[in-house]
Amino acid sequence: MKVTPKKPHFFKPILPGFKDSLKIPVNFLKYLKGHKHMKNAILRSAGKRWVVKVKRGRLEDNWKIFVEDVNLQLGDILVFRHEGDMVFDVSIFDSTHCEIVSIRKTQCLLCLSHKVRIIECSHKGQRS
Repeated sequence: MKVTPKKPHFFKPILPGFKDSLKIPVNFLKYLKGHKHMKNAILRSAGKRWVVKVKRGRLEDNWKIFVEDVNLQLGDILVFRHEGDMVFDVSIFDSTHCEIVSIRKTQCLLCLSHKVRIIECSHKGQRS
């Protein structure tokens, strides 16, 4: 007996060429049946939301903005959890396989100088 997950997941390693688009795995598309008419996906991470165009099973338009905002790097791994209605909670793991919460570059000046990507910094009073 095959059981369909209530909130299906897929993961994608970040490989060269990731800045332009991201392909949704073909086997995952079966969970999106009934959503084919929807042209956008909502990606949620670190308390923020991005509306990204879906074309031919790929996340495309506005994907670049998501990539920049969360500061994706080669070797990162994304886990997408489908919440329904083309809404995905996205967890980001760095090359050490630890989950990170990415930030914009202006959050903490001290962390910035050390090129840290974690939002939960301990440098009180250093935020710009």
